[in-house]
Amino acid sequence: MRQITKKVQYWTYEEFQRFLSVIEGNSYLGCLKRTGFYFLFFTGLRIGEMMARKWTDIDWDNQSIYVDSTLYYRNKENWSASTKDGTKTASSTGWVKLTPKIIEMLKEWREKQRDIFGDIPYIFMCDGTMYTPTRWNCWKTTLVKKWNKTAKENEVLENIRVHDLRDSHGMWLLSQGIDIKTIQKRLCHAKATTTMNYYLDRLPENEEKVLQGFKK
Repeated sequence: MRQITKKVQYWTYEEFQRFLSVIEGNSYLGCLKRTGFYFLFFTGLRIGEMMARKWTDIDWDNQSIYVDSTLYYRNKENWSASTKDGTKTASSTGWVKLTPKIIEMLKEWREKQRDIFGDIPYIFMCDGTMYTPTRWNCWKTTLVKKWNKTAKENEVLENIRVHDLRDSHGMWLLSQGIDIKTIQKRLCHAKATTTMNYYLDRLPENEEKVLQGFKK
């Protein structure tokens, strides 16, 4: 019996760049959005894991961030992001490497955050108030609509979920020729079979690229 694979919804790198292009990066809120969405696309973290991150979680020298908690949000006064609660899965706990671009963006965002609101412990807090994860989904939807309003027919963006940026990261790695075992580690899947079940139906595309490298 053929195993049913998960339907993967994602943006390609090119589609993600279109999305980023409509964010006003110079403003305070624009810098937060650009940094946050870029962080999600190029780390593969879940939105709750991202929002639970503190500045003290970053190892600037090794360009890494430690993930050991996720956000449990009920309302502005009732939320927790404690290490006692842990991450969504045990395999999600650990260090995640960051790209030089993410490090650069985080430093820029930290300066803006400090200049306006002083030292705030959580990286992706806007004004000292913890936002609901759905706020990011609302921002994403608004930005997608903004792009699609003037986009050419072949450049219209699908309104994927914020969580699908995690799959976008996985598919981006796959498109770069990264092996499944490395992608498993990057996305903190407990087993490589989980990663295979997510992306197996996309492997033939990657196989074609490999075969193109062989001469007749």
